[in-house]
Amino acid sequence: MPRIVCENCEREYTGEKIGVNVIDIATGGDGFDPYPYRITSADRYRCTICRHVILCGFADQPTYHHEKRFSERLRRVLKSGNYVLSYERHSDKRAFLMRINEYMEGGNNA
Repeated sequence: MPRIVCENCEREYTGEKIGVNVIDIATGGDGFDPYPYRITSADRYRCTICRHVILCGFADQPTYHHEKRFSERLRRVLKSGNYVLSYERHSDKRAFLMRINEYMEGGNNA
């Protein structure tokens, strides 16, 4: 793992949590809602001075939306609360968050 240094504070980041799930949200396109398409595990680091947070050290084997186990993993991750959402377009955030309960309950075929 490379050293991670805060440019503003000139201090090293410290490991805060190993194994944070990152759910990548794809842009749905014209007339389609954004949807989760990949789940990857990463590590969270924080600057001890300014408290800035970064995610790095992404796992080599993410789970993609076309895999059989994706829907179950997505439900489990969402219910755990141990996740960060990453959007292709920030404007998709509101549309996805309005439907997140569908994914948590398994009512949407992710």
